[in-house]
Amino acid sequence: MPKAPVPPSATDKPTSDRVRLVPSALFYVASYPIPKGIRSRDMAAMVQGLVDEHSPLPLEQTSWGFLLDNRGINSSHFLYYAGAKDLVFKSASDAVSLSETAVLPAFVATQGLSFDTPTWIFFLEKECLSALFFEKASNVPTRLVSRFLSDILPGTDSVFLKREEMLRSLTKADSDENIAPGLIRISETTPRKNKTVSFQLQRCESENDDWRDWKRTEFRKTNRLLAADVRDHTTLLDQQQRAGLGRRLGQIATVVAITVAALLIFEFLQFRRQSEAAALAQQVTRQAPEVQRLQDIEAMVKTLKTLFDQDFQPYRWLMELNTGRPDSISFTSFAVDDQGSLVFNGQSPEVKTLNEYKSVLDKNPRFKQPQLSNLKTDKDGVTFTIKSETGNLQAELPAELLTPPPAAETPDEPAPDTEVAQAAPPVHRPGQNGKKNPNGTPGKKKAQNGGKPRTGEKNAAASPTDTTSESEAEPADAPEETNAEPAPDSDAPNPPDA
Repeated sequence: MPKAPVPPSATDKPTSDRVRLVPSALFYVASYPIPKGIRSRDMAAMVQGLVDEHSPLPLEQTSWGFLLDNRGINSSHFLYYAGAKDLVFKSASDAVSLSETAVLPAFVATQGLSFDTPTWIFFLEKECLSALFFEKASNVPTRLVSRFLSDILPGTDSVFLKREEMLRSLTKADSDENIAPGLIRISETTPRKNKTVSFQLQRCESENDDWRDWKRTEFRKTNRLLAADVRDHTTLLDQQQRAGLGRRLGQIATVVAITVAALLIFEFLQFRRQSEAAALAQQVTRQAPEVQRLQDIEAMVKTLKTLFDQDFQPYRWLMELNTGRPDSISFTSFAVDDQGSLVFNGQSPEVKTLNEYKSVLDKNPRFKQPQLSNLKTDKDGVTFTIKSETGNLQAELPAELLTPPPAAETPDEPAPDTEVAQAAPPVHRPGQNGKKNPNGTPGKKKAQNGGKPRTGEKNAAASPTDTTSESEAEPADAPEETNAEPAPDSDAPNPPDA
């Protein structure tokens, strides 16, 4: 009968660099109930006491470990095992110097299996064959029988014959215990990122079948893997603490490095922003005159557009400014600002006259919101500035602005339209100077008052508005008359000579 195939990958090296598996036949295995109220951290000390009590070897020469059910200390029992340290580490000598390597009995790969009825399974290793018994719904075996293959039927190489031989010595014919078919073995050991390990199990049900993947088991927590390790538990705890401290220091160093890097990056970005800000400030300073020039041009364009939109006519606006302007007020400059407002400067003899002109502008609908400012008074009068928005040149003026103001009365001068009295014509009397003027009129005698003109004549000559010539207003050398008759009208003809 041919033997079941055993691939080298499943028997020669079903381990990884982190885990070393030791033959199960090197260990003594026992099950023990978990005392109520015990704490998880006290389990290792209790197992150490059990090993010291039952092992024929001193404790320092013994390698031991234990398996807990997935329910932990709430389960009914645990499995502990022990073996001679020299034999255990001779088999795993290359694992002693590896601080991260776990040294485990090969049968621990079956922890995590569970059956609905009490069941025996046969676990095949490279050097031995083990039978493990699982209680109903239990995740760890309660009994284990392991023998080297060379000790079972030495005359045959069939692992199934050796299985049948072991089975006859384990069970009774009337037993209700279930026997799992075929053989189970480890095909692959996989380390986990959380420093645990998983096992891929294969099963071969009969002599002529091939090995097929069956189930995968794993240590879910790091402390469960640490409890199953057969190395010195004190050393492992110290190593774990150092590893934890190293991890914490590494985390702290990482945080510090990240913080320093973040600060450096922040400082670099801050310096860069400051440099960019300084460069921008310098650029703004250099471009300020050009920007101001462009703003002035833009303001000028807006003003011109406003003026063109309004059909601006400077001459007509100047004419409008003269509407109601007193003769005593004069303008010195006229301009249009950026907003299209009229700005004109001028001079007035007194503030009262200026206020009257401002009142006229307020009533003129062709000007909007005229404002008076920059009043300065000196010996020549008052200088001022008036700013006004342009209105509608077509707006109708109030009647009071259309009526010209009355002319101011001057008491020392006659009215412009008053006629000046003419001098009386001369009367020729015999005995007087018989000389005649070239026109045949007798010569006139010089006035006895020293040749000075009369008061009426003086006023008539001084008036700038009189259109009568001096020759018509003042006759030459009128004779002296004590009882002079009233002067006739200037248009009447002269009387004939006597």
